[in-house]
Amino acid sequence: MSSNNQHIVLVTGISGFVASHVSLELLKKGFHVRGTARTAKLEALRASKLTEMYPNLELVLVDDILSDDISAFLKGVDSVIHIASPLAGQGTPQFMIDSAINGTLNIFRQAEAAGIRKFVLTSSIVTVYPRLDEGNVFNGYTYSEEVIAHTTQDEAKADPENALRVYMASKILAEEVAINFAKHNLGVKLATINPPLVYGPTAPNFPPPPSASSLGTNRFIYALLNGQIPPLLPPQFCDVRDVANAHVAALLAVQGDTIKVNLPERFLVGAGAFHWKEAAEYLVNAKNLSYEVKAKLPPKEERDALPPFPGPVSLINTTRAKNILGMTEYIDWQTSVMDTVLCLLEEQKYWSESSGVHN
Repeated sequence: MSSNNQHIVLVTGISGFVASHVSLELLKKGFHVRGTARTAKLEALRASKLTEMYPNLELVLVDDILSDDISAFLKGVDSVIHIASPLAGQGTPQFMIDSAINGTLNIFRQAEAAGIRKFVLTSSIVTVYPRLDEGNVFNGYTYSEEVIAHTTQDEAKADPENALRVYMASKILAEEVAINFAKHNLGVKLATINPPLVYGPTAPNFPPPPSASSLGTNRFIYALLNGQIPPLLPPQFCDVRDVANAHVAALLAVQGDTIKVNLPERFLVGAGAFHWKEAAEYLVNAKNLSYEVKAKLPPKEERDALPPFPGPVSLINTTRAKNILGMTEYIDWQTSVMDTVLCLLEEQKYWSESSGVHN
């Protein structure tokens, strides 16, 4: 798509797991990407030589999406993909909520003031949960975009020790303010991408996570490599590469006539579900993993002791993403888990070398 090189897309939080993959997909399709990053992340990105590999990639410093003036970086920008957001446990409840509401509004308001009217937001499946504390994960429920979750700041901070609950509330609040903005500001178009848990390898050529403690959802798969059974989580998943493809497809829909002005669209994506016992046994039987790796996986007695899911796994209705975004196929859990494991094994070597530990 040679015409895309005229379009500059601002991607917030470009060093992040999802944003890095989104940026690569945009670059592959000929877009010019201007990615924001905080100081430490920006240094690592520049050291990686990414901008030499991708002439259409710019990296700009934005340390605080809540308050920084980004007007200089919006010049020539056609569209914004807002992804930057703290993960569960990365900050106090108040910081999480402020990042959700004020961070989103700061980016959207400055972009709108600069004449930008096309937005894509990274959201979450939790925004279609019936209630903040009830995801209906194991009762055969079917998630759809028709459900809109609601919460308040007070509810979000009612259990400050529950980092996951605070994170869920932050995603609900972020989507709510974004949708309200899109509905009430003249000419604005918005698409949100709402995935479940996201796994997958680090984006090629991007800096690896600096340590195992920096992993997001991949930390659960990393736990398997260290002989630990991850906690019971919602088993629905989507590979990060599919999430990235959905963002780019949503951007194209926003830039075209598919998504209408002041009528924001939400898109659920998902590839199914899997059990940690299935994942561990798949890795144990994998032909491309060494004996040393397999020996560290959870032993058979622990795998066999894992209880089944407490009820029928709920489904994700991805019809809208299929019909509008063309998301007809998804990476299966076996491929996603294996690609994640192979990437983590390489990153584990990097972490050991960086810390001076040699096996």
